[in-house]
Amino acid sequence: MGQRIKNFMPGLFYLCFGLLFSSLVLRLLGQNSAPPFAPWLAAGALLLLAGIYSLLGRWESWLEKHYLPLLAGFLALSGAVQLASAVLLRYQPAFDLGAIYQGAIEWVEQGSFFSQYSYFYYFPNNLGGMAFLAVFFSIARWVGVTDTFMVASVVNGLCVLGAICATAAVCRRLLGVRHAVFALALFALSLPFWCMAPVFYTDSLSILFPILLYYLYIRLQDCQGLWQRLLLTGLMGVTATVGMLVKFTVAIMLIAILIDSLLRLPLKRTAAMAGLSLLVVAAGFWAFNGMIYAWHLDKDIAQVQNTPKLHWVMMGLQGEGGYNPQDYEFTRSFSDPDQQHQALVDEIGSRMEQLGPDGLYRLFWRKTLRNFGSGTYNQSDFLDDSPVNRGWLQELLLYDGQNYPLYQGLCQSVFLAVLALVALSSLQEVFGRPGRSQRDTARLLAPRVAVLGVLLFFACWETAGRYITNYVPVLLLGAVLGIDTLAAAIKGLPQVLRLRQDKKDPAS
Repeated sequence: MGQRIKNFMPGLFYLCFGLLFSSLVLRLLGQNSAPPFAPWLAAGALLLLAGIYSLLGRWESWLEKHYLPLLAGFLALSGAVQLASAVLLRYQPAFDLGAIYQGAIEWVEQGSFFSQYSYFYYFPNNLGGMAFLAVFFSIARWVGVTDTFMVASVVNGLCVLGAICATAAVCRRLLGVRHAVFALALFALSLPFWCMAPVFYTDSLSILFPILLYYLYIRLQDCQGLWQRLLLTGLMGVTATVGMLVKFTVAIMLIAILIDSLLRLPLKRTAAMAGLSLLVVAAGFWAFNGMIYAWHLDKDIAQVQNTPKLHWVMMGLQGEGGYNPQDYEFTRSFSDPDQQHQALVDEIGSRMEQLGPDGLYRLFWRKTLRNFGSGTYNQSDFLDDSPVNRGWLQELLLYDGQNYPLYQGLCQSVFLAVLALVALSSLQEVFGRPGRSQRDTARLLAPRVAVLGVLLFFACWETAGRYITNYVPVLLLGAVLGIDTLAAAIKGLPQVLRLRQDKKDPAS
């Protein structure tokens, strides 16, 4: 009975996931905010991607021989363009990014982040991002590099390159070299990846960790030796710890992996993997928090001033679920943590009651469309903070730039095509996957579980178009999984049209 449930659950999940993301694509196409040409461009992007995939199939043996030089060349080109974009797009980090950036500089130069104490009492969730930057600022200072903006950009760019490499590695290991190179093509067509380096907030600083976690997991499945398994599980724990300290949503991938493992692997192996990796995570958080509150911040003050998690749930229950300064005033109007907690619970209950089932459903879609509706990943949220120069690139990338509508339309169209392939990647698991074994189908459950987890998490949390940035490589992996069916459908289209024509004209 248990095995039947294990076999049934992935199929049911794939069906629900595919229908949900199909609905998301259709709703995005119907949005008034999308440029008129976006649907046509999205259709063109799908045809282009199918064409690229078809061409890669003809060159598969050549790609197998030259994959590593091709990968190295793409990473070098991406790194060079990102570095150039950091020079051209230099700006003055402000607000949350300014706090972690200035705090990291001050920590390295003065021994602590004194001027940012007030901010981090309110937002301890960003302590990890600041510490992550501070590590590299310290290394740079030791070797005599003082341009912290470029250091942060280089570090962020390397995280992006690592995410590209890990995504391609997952594809090559599970699907083959053709899919790995196709993943590189998806990254190439996703324009924000070419200028992501200078946007070094936690959304992109953590971009490597979810996809790297999944890569380590699939490597772990193929390991036979005890010490190799222990090493890879320990590395998963370290990856999850660092990633979660920078951006806690990395935990969603770890949860997805554990769900995948429960459905496919023996319980003992799942328990061992979960136990060791979670032990590493717990130890890492204990050590980090112990260091912060022993040497820098006061624990008693933190307990009073820390913004409670329920605040973001409450803030997500109004408008489109985005930032609302009035909600911050409400939360901070209570000095007693117990009173604050109860007030937030009451306000959440009141807002849910006012919305009702229909209102909550509509809010869910408003928030989901906002999260997945910007193929630009809202990078201008940071790039428009007092830019040092105002040139052609700013006119293209900033919200108030003359050419921003063109850039936004291109990005949205490609991202729509990606989401369509993500939806198709699950529907094809239900109705038949061309050229794939059942074993492959089972091995590819975790990425879709993680993407669904991200969608559901931000449906309950505060929303913004940039919050899914660190899961975009996982989304692109889902798009890679859907290309087989699209290519097969396009290839079989002429035959279907001929059959329909024959039925209309029997005499022929």
